[in-house]
Amino acid sequence: MRKAIDEMEAQLVWADPAMGVVILDVAPENRWGFYRRGAMLVSGSGVPAGCFSWSTA
Repeated sequence: MRKAIDEMEAQLVWADPAMGVVILDVAPENRWGFYRRGAMLVSGSGVPAGCFSWSTA
């Protein structure tokens, strides 16, 4: 994960201890590159709560 963050010229804002969930400061033109590196969700300005409200995980 750290390698992808560095390659995408992003700044780490917060991460859980296992780096399974991270919040990054990254330029808009670089965001799509995280999908190519395995990201499951990339957002631009936060995700509305409704997007995850169906999940029980």
